[in-house]
Amino acid sequence: VKPQDVTVRPGDSVALRCQASGEPVPTVEWLRAGQPVRASRRLQTLPDGSLWLERVEAGDAGPYECVAHNLLGSATARAFLVVRGGTFRGHHHPQQHQPHPRECGSAFDPEAEALRFQLDTALQAEENEVGCPEGFELDAQGEFCVDRDECSDRPRPCSHSCHNAPGRFSCSCPAGFALARDGRTCRDVDECAWEADLCQEDQHCVNLLGSYHCLPDCRPGFRVAADGASCEDVDECLEQTDDCHYNQICENIPGGHHCSCPRGFRVQGPSLPCLDINECLQLPEPCAYQCHNLQGGFRCLCPPGQALLRDGKTCTPLERSGPNVTTVSHRDLLVAWLRARAPKPGGSYHAWVSLQPGPRALSVGRAWCPPGFIRQNGVCTDLDECRVRNLCQHACQNTEGSYQCLCPTGYRLLPSGKNCQDINECEEDGIECGPGQMCFNTRGSYQ
Repeated sequence: VKPQDVTVRPGDSVALRCQASGEPVPTVEWLRAGQPVRASRRLQTLPDGSLWLERVEAGDAGPYECVAHNLLGSATARAFLVVRGGTFRGHHHPQQHQPHPRECGSAFDPEAEALRFQLDTALQAEENEVGCPEGFELDAQGEFCVDRDECSDRPRPCSHSCHNAPGRFSCSCPAGFALARDGRTCRDVDECAWEADLCQEDQHCVNLLGSYHCLPDCRPGFRVAADGASCEDVDECLEQTDDCHYNQICENIPGGHHCSCPRGFRVQGPSLPCLDINECLQLPEPCAYQCHNLQGGFRCLCPPGQALLRDGKTCTPLERSGPNVTTVSHRDLLVAWLRARAPKPGGSYHAWVSLQPGPRALSVGRAWCPPGFIRQNGVCTDLDECRVRNLCQHACQNTEGSYQCLCPTGYRLLPSGKNCQDINECEEDGIECGPGQMCFNTRGSYQ
């Protein structure tokens, strides 16, 4: 029930009716000139939300706002109380004192209605000698009070839409918004806070400005896809959100990831780096003569005067048949043995034929060097990979039969063995700064 405009005389008592219903049950509050109406002996808010004014005075005239609000929003209604001069005293019933009932016909006459407002406000201005009431102003001739268009004021009184009416104005909000308690500002309505189930069982509600959206509930390790209707796997390895150690291999799996070790290494335990496997300690022994362990592998060595065969494990004696010719002699002519076969990747292969007088008229030979070595003058010589090509992101250190990439201070070597990654000392080393200070990671260091 919205309050109606009422005209009374000083000393009358009047009730401005205002009732609101909703779920949750709304709270009704009365405002005058934008300020809450304070209860007194003459002004009281009735249990049904109406405002009771006892022994009305001339100063009680003006607009009154009834504001009903709950968790979902608010609604505002406005009524104008006109106090005319006179000596009448007694109880007043609003339905018996509606101003100027129209008895001449049922049609609405805009000019007559405007004249009624001018007469009412002019009488009030003359009897109270206080000028025009709130929401009105004197016309250009200074004879009548006319409505003032508050919506044309600057700054605008409403945050969104403003609606002017005789002696007052009201604000409204677009869909998805509700008026705040000031009756002028629009605030977003959180539809997701409603008890009603707006989304399906396998979805959750996300509030938006002026609206809401239902997104699917994704399991851990998944996220909402770009279409907003399905879930997609999160590749922790690609996004570097995994918890694998620096020398471990990250393998993405649906809904998670797996940390493993490269060949030649073994897992120590959760959150621990991979540990090199010493193949030289395994049984049976991998080499015929001597085994040299490397990070992630091993290399077999031969005694002086012998060379490593293509299996990378067995040694064979060498013969010197000339100053610069080294041969491996055989009793039979194995020409097919000289054909190039698929050597071990990265290895060096060399075959030759040596002619010399004597019962062994023809000697054939072939030798193969392991990876990281090259055959020079019949001897397997270490190859300096650091000079051959650019293998490392930063520094390269040659080792016997291999090479090693080095990183500057503050960086660690990635599992690729070639690239370096900055170390976040603030997180990994537990750096403790002084009082009122924070640790910031920088490239290769921190501050």
